[in-house]
Amino acid sequence: MLVMNSGRAVLLELLARARVFSGLGEKTLADVLAVAHEHRLEAGEVPFREGEPPGSFAVVVSGRLKPTQVGPDGHEVILRFVGPGEAAAALAAFEETAYPATAWAVGDTLVLEWPRDALQELLRRHPALALNLLRLLSERLRDVQERFRELATERVAQRIARALVRLVRKAGRREEFGVVIDMPLSRQDLAEMTGTYRQPRALTVGGTGDRRREPRADRDPTPPRTHRHRRKPAALAPGFRPPLNAARLFALAQRRPAGRPVP
Repeated sequence: MLVMNSGRAVLLELLARARVFSGLGEKTLADVLAVAHEHRLEAGEVPFREGEPPGSFAVVVSGRLKPTQVGPDGHEVILRFVGPGEAAAALAAFEETAYPATAWAVGDTLVLEWPRDALQELLRRHPALALNLLRLLSERLRDVQERFRELATERVAQRIARALVRLVRKAGRREEFGVVIDMPLSRQDLAEMTGTYRQPRALTVGGTGDRRREPRADRDPTPPRTHRHRRKPAALAPGFRPPLNAARLFALAQRRPAGRPVP
């Protein structure tokens, strides 16, 4: 449906705060809002799916979207969480390729959508909007590069800590005893955000390394050997020679006169 139900003034204020529409005048924002459609989603609904042809560009009004991708091995990866005032499916504005991710509604969510043709017409008429979209894509590219570096160079606990810091900046709410991440979040979500598929029994983010299972104090896996535990060497069959490795071949070659074969 066209934008009418949620209050035109409220939506104009939201668009003015959104980074993708920053710096645009009131008349331009009114033109942008005039061709937008409201889309109300319940928890778990999907406004667009990975592999489908691009149909629209979206900005979240309330609630959150969770874009995900599924790898060849079937593991799902959470790319980010998209909150109020943030854009989703930005590539639909420039490319005719399929959606690169599937977006899931996290709780009841309201988004504004612009059909691809209407958005491209707005970009032609308002170059400042096109520049804002290019800045958005540049930020997403830097985020991808940073996440790739983390996967390549950091351990699990460090990646989890960084993911929590991002969530605090995006959805944190300060309270008396700390900061609350104001959104539903499971251990599986953290694993899918950080490329960690196995859920450990305990996750530690205070140190720089992973927690590893320590051996039980009452069960030593490698008891010290005494002379009673030493095994007698097994008897070798007559004529048996052990296999030659490179080091033994080189040593034998150094000791034997030239012309004599190495056994």
